[in-house]
Amino acid sequence: MPEDLVYIDRDFGTTRRNRAGLDQALAAVWDGSVFTVTTFDRFARNMAEANETLTGLSGRGVLFGLGASVYDWNDPFGRLFLQTLAMVAEFEANLGHLRTREGMALAKKNGKLKGKQPEVPEPARRPIRRRYAEVRSPSPT
Repeated sequence: MPEDLVYIDRDFGTTRRNRAGLDQALAAVWDGSVFTVTTFDRFARNMAEANETLTGLSGRGVLFGLGASVYDWNDPFGRLFLQTLAMVAEFEANLGHLRTREGMALAKKNGKLKGKQPEVPEPARRPIRRRYAEVRSPSPT
């Protein structure tokens, strides 16, 4: 098997939970391999998720790599460090949510929060485009 495979999650955010890249990467590891991520907060957003994934990896004989460092979930110091990172990642995510809610409340108070603008359906767009084109290039009279 190849030693270095890279999996990437796209379209992942606070409201989208598509983790196809993570799921593929977790399925591709084997006993004795190192599952490496670049940043912990993108790997797991809360302690429960981190604990579940790291316990599963450890049960399969997989070590966890963060950047250039490798940690063993079965080692008390490695577990403490990774749990601390998970705690900080969850804290940062919660701070982001809090700041967003505060910003939205302030915008609403100032009358600036309007929500998502409605989209015009395609059948209604055609006559608008046609009328716009007619105004832009009037017919010669």
